[in-house]
Amino acid sequence: MHHARSVSQTSTIYAFDLESPEGIKDGMLYRDRLMARNTAWWQRQTGDKVLMSAHNAHVGYESYDPRYPKMQGAFLRDRLGKRYVSIGFTFDRGSLMAQSAESEVWKPRSVGAATRGMNEYTLDKVRHDDYFLDMRTAPATARKWLEKGRLTKSIGTAFPDGPHTIRLAPTHDILIHLHRVTAAHRQSQ
Repeated sequence: MHHARSVSQTSTIYAFDLESPEGIKDGMLYRDRLMARNTAWWQRQTGDKVLMSAHNAHVGYESYDPRYPKMQGAFLRDRLGKRYVSIGFTFDRGSLMAQSAESEVWKPRSVGAATRGMNEYTLDKVRHDDYFLDMRTAPATARKWLEKGRLTKSIGTAFPDGPHTIRLAPTHDILIHLHRVTAAHRQSQ
């Protein structure tokens, strides 16, 4: 029954006027609300912990894009309270798989090092290349720095995208920072 409901929910998105700014805003609000509802439904059905993987913007609490007024993470926090923990990722440089605005073909894209003033620039100065930080328990000086909005890489399906002004600590609970990322690739058979 829930699978049928999910198909119906997905098709309903196309009822929104996705050619207008207001229609996109309403459609994306609907989509993220449903993604959160379905994730919470699955957790209730199993009674287990659930690991949800999605773009940083979807798992976070604050949206940097006015087209997305409230994201899945904010809806999950509303439903689950402190039982929902948002984990965000940042990286300094590397490659990733993405589509372009002109083509739906996925291909590797190179991303250069962060520049001065970006969140990743400072995060990459930590003595560890790869690390995680629980921003809920970070020292006061670090927390103050993490609460300020700065340009941050936030690349979704399309490339190029961003950087966008993001406040890391209000958006996620935990941050995983990677020095270098590598695009996914298919294994040869």
